[in-house]
Amino acid sequence: NSSQITTSDGDAILHGYANGAGTEQGIAFFASQISSGDGWINLTGTSTGDGTYPKGIQIGGNSGSTVGSLQSTGGNITLNASIVTGGSALLLYEDTSITTTDGNITITASSSIGSDINAGGTTPSHILSSTNGNITINADDVTLDNMTSISAGDTLSIQTLDDATTIGLGDATAGVLNLNDTELGILSAGNRIVIGNTDNIGAVHMNNVDFTGSDFILYGGAMTVDGGLDADAISFFSQDEITLNAAVSATEAGNSIIMTGTGFTNTTGLDSLDAGAGRYLIYMDAPSDVTKGGLTGGNYYNATYAGNPPATIGAGLGDRFVYAYQPTLTFTADDIDISPTYDPTYSAFTYSISGLEPDDTALGSYSGAPTFTS
Repeated sequence: NSSQITTSDGDAILHGYANGAGTEQGIAFFASQISSGDGWINLTGTSTGDGTYPKGIQIGGNSGSTVGSLQSTGGNITLNASIVTGGSALLLYEDTSITTTDGNITITASSSIGSDINAGGTTPSHILSSTNGNITINADDVTLDNMTSISAGDTLSIQTLDDATTIGLGDATAGVLNLNDTELGILSAGNRIVIGNTDNIGAVHMNNVDFTGSDFILYGGAMTVDGGLDADAISFFSQDEITLNAAVSATEAGNSIIMTGTGFTNTTGLDSLDAGAGRYLIYMDAPSDVTKGGLTGGNYYNATYAGNPPATIGAGLGDRFVYAYQPTLTFTADDIDISPTYDPTYSAFTYSISGLEPDDTALGSYSGAPTFTS
């Protein structure tokens, strides 16, 4: 069936619910269009039925070149899709277009069994675009191979629904939320690409990821880079350890590479972090949590990311490993025998220092000299 809904400044809100034997879609939107000027478009579709392939929302027809589109000039577009049995919470089929000029697009899709989002069809062409706004996708299991493009004017975020969801980026990587090279290649943003959410604890594996042209922000548990990672600026916020088995490269000036976590291991050598025109800051608890593996960034103590964000670490200090830990230096006077004649003007005392961390020097750790009394 073909239909069209058009509004100027009004909102278009549709709720669909399918439950019963053989039912398929909460909302079935085939060769149809919803067009809005400055109004919002909001679709909520749920299927609890036991059909052969249930969908919370289906946009685009089941066969042929049927086109389904949602278009807004200044309004936001929001899709909420869910299913409880096998199928796809959100199915984009054949040719679909979800676009807004100045609004934001938010898609939330969840399934108990099946895929959260599936972009498919016989000869598919799917476009998701916000010219000047943001796109946020909330899902754990997505298939985006048949998407033509997902493009945000500002920020593109792909966030997991379950904090324990594992993430794989690039070919031959494991993860429930798995984006292969083809899927990564259709992602673009005018400002930044964000993957994961602030509470993610699931492991993340990366293998040859290229987000050049955008900043890249990643949230997750243990993070492992097994193939090169490139972006304008890169930030890792890990709830666990970070392991670099391949190079990470950024191009921007300033704080172009930022990493926080509970441990850091570099197996790649001196060139594992290339901060381009900027610098790298690696925030960890203590030097014992870090294997620099040839990196020459100096140590900076008594600072955390929350209390001492990158802008507060002097630019002139260059690359740094930033630790919450504060070392204690102990100065011990050497034993000197000045007998048999005591000379109150004697000043050739010597001393030793303990407490210096690896890669620290006395010259860079304190200023001045101790005074002695006898």
